[in-house]
Amino acid sequence: MKELKKQKKLEKKLQKELETSQNEKHEHKHEKDQPNQCVTLDPVQQFEQQPRILDWRLRRKLQAQAERRKASLKRREERKALREKENVAKMERKRIKRELKEKQRAKELMGRLFLKEVEKQQRFEELELMREEDRLSRQYAKQLKREEKQREREEKITAKIKLEEEIWTTQMEIKREEVERHEEETRRLKREKERKKTEAISRELYPVQQVNLPFIRISNATKQGKVKPTPLLKVDANLFHGFSLGKQFLPPGKNSVMQALCPGGYNPAFRSDGGLHVWQNAMTFFMNATSGIFYRYLFQEVIVRGRKHVIFRWARCQDVTPPILERLRRVQKGEEQLRFDDNYYDTPSPTDLKPEPLLLFVQYPKDDEALSEYEAKRLQRMEENKRMLASLNLPAMAHCSPRPQVTKPAGKVEPTRRSSRQQKRRVVAEQQARARQLEEQRQLERQAAQKQEREAQIALKRQQIELERQQQKLKREQQKEEEKRKKQKIRDQKAEQRRRLRIQQLKQIEDQRLKEWRQQMREQELQRRRELERLNEPPPEIVAQRNADVQKFIQEELDKQARLAKEKKQRESQLQVLATKKEMERTKQEEQHRQHPTTEVKAGSKPVITADQVVAAGTLELPMEFELVL
Repeated sequence: MKELKKQKKLEKKLQKELETSQNEKHEHKHEKDQPNQCVTLDPVQQFEQQPRILDWRLRRKLQAQAERRKASLKRREERKALREKENVAKMERKRIKRELKEKQRAKELMGRLFLKEVEKQQRFEELELMREEDRLSRQYAKQLKREEKQREREEKITAKIKLEEEIWTTQMEIKREEVERHEEETRRLKREKERKKTEAISRELYPVQQVNLPFIRISNATKQGKVKPTPLLKVDANLFHGFSLGKQFLPPGKNSVMQALCPGGYNPAFRSDGGLHVWQNAMTFFMNATSGIFYRYLFQEVIVRGRKHVIFRWARCQDVTPPILERLRRVQKGEEQLRFDDNYYDTPSPTDLKPEPLLLFVQYPKDDEALSEYEAKRLQRMEENKRMLASLNLPAMAHCSPRPQVTKPAGKVEPTRRSSRQQKRRVVAEQQARARQLEEQRQLERQAAQKQEREAQIALKRQQIELERQQQKLKREQQKEEEKRKKQKIRDQKAEQRRRLRIQQLKQIEDQRLKEWRQQMREQELQRRRELERLNEPPPEIVAQRNADVQKFIQEELDKQARLAKEKKQRESQLQVLATKKEMERTKQEEQHRQHPTTEVKAGSKPVITADQVVAAGTLELPMEFELVL
C-alpha cells in the first residue's frame, strides 16, 4: 500500500511538472511574439525620424551599414527563433524522456514490489516447509529415541532372562554333575566291591604260586643325577639282561625297574599311571596281576616241535597312540612258527631299521602273602647288612654294579649258635617291619588324601572348564547379539538413507514446483506488463498523426535550412556585388576629387547629418537615401 501511495504521488508530481512546462511554453511563445513587434516597429520610427544626409558617400556608407545591421539582426532573430524552437523541442524531448523515465521507474518499482511480494511469499512458504521439516525431524528423532529406549529395555529384559536362564542352567548342570558324580562314585564303589569280591574268589580258586627267585636291590634316585624324559634316554638291553633277567626287583614297584633301565648319571621322568613307556631304542610294557587267573590270560604254555614255549598275546591299552603304534611296528617279533592265525601280522619292510627289543615285567600283589619265605628272609638279611654298613660309615653307591651277578641257588637258613643275638635281631626286624607297615599305611593314607585332593582339583578344573565353556557360550551369544545389532544398525542406516533420499526427492519435487510457479508468475507478470503497455499505448490514429507531425517538422527544418543556406548564398553574392559597386564608386569619387579639389555642400530642404548623428544611428540596418551636394 505504501508503494502504491508513493507511485500516486509521483504521478501527481509528473502531471504538475507537465502543466508548468506547458504554461512556460505558452508564456515563452507570447513573449517571443512581443519582442518581434518591437523590433519591427522601432526601426521604422527611427527611420522616419532620421534626417537626410547630404553627403552621398556618407549616405551610401550609412545605408550599407544599415543594410548589414538589418541582415545581421534578421539572422540573429532567425537564430534566436531557431534556438527557441530547438529549446522547445529539447524541452519536449526531455519532458517525454522524463515521463518515460518516470513511467519506467514506476514500472520497475512495481516490478520490484511485485518481486518483493513474491520473494516474501516464497520465504514464507520456505519457512513453513522448514518448520514442517523440523517438526517431522523432531518427531522422527523422538520416535527413534523411543524405539531405542524400547530396544534397550527389551535387551535388558532379554539379558536378564538369559542371565537367569544361564544361572538356572549352570545350577541344574552343577546339580546334574553332582548327581552324575555321585552315581559314578556309587558305580565305582560297586565295581570296586565286585572287583575285590571277584579277586578274593579268584585268589581262592587260583592262588598265586610261590616262586623262589633271586632278588636284586635297586637304590633310589639321587639328587645329583639329571632328570630326563625316557624317550631321550637309551637303554643297554644286553647289560640289563645280564644282571636282572629272571630276578625280582626290590623295592617292588615300577620305579625300581625304570631306575634300573635308566643309564648312569640320569633320573628317568615318566608317567606313573601308564603301563607302556617308550625309550629311545626300546619299549617297556608293564602288566599288573592281582591273582593267578591273570596269568592264564597273559601267558600261555605251548609245545611246538618237541619244545616248550611260553608266549603272551598283544593287549590293547589306553596309552597306545599313533607314535607308539609306529614304534611297536619296529619291535622285535617272536618266532614265526608261534604266530596264531587270528593275530595281527605286519610284514616287515626291508628298509626298516634294526628291530628294537621289548621287555616284559610282571608285578606281584603288594600284600605280604604274595612274598615268599625266601623273600622275607632276604629282606631281613638286607636290612641287617644295611644297618651294619651304616654303622661303618662307608660311602654309598648311587647304582648297583653294572657287572652281571651270578645267580645263587636258594638255600635253607639254619640258626647259628648265638640264638639270643639272632632272637634280638628278629625282634628288631619285626619292630622295623611293623614300622615299615605303619609307614606304608601312612603313605597309603597320604596317597588317598592326595588322590582325593587331585580329584577335588580335577572337579574344580572341570567346573572351571564348564564355566569357561559357559563364558564362551555367553560370548558367542553376545557376539551374535552384537552382529544382530550391527545388522539392525545397518538396516536402520539404510532406512535412514532411504528416508533422506525420499526427503531429498520430495524437496527436489517441491523446488521444481516452486520453479514452475515462479516461471508462471513471471509469465503472468510479463503478460500483465504487456497488457499495461498495450493499454498505455495511444491509438494508431494518434500515433500516425504524431509520426506525420514529426515528419512534417523534420521536413520543415530541412526546408528552413535549405532556405537559409540559399539566402546566405544570395546575401553573399549581393554583398560581393555591392562591394564591387562601392569599389567602383570609390574610384570614381577619388577621380572626381582629384579633378575638383574644393567642393561645397549647399543647404537644401533636408537637414544635414553630422558624424555624431551617424555614429548614434549606427544600430540601424534599414536602407537609407543619401544625397551629395557638390
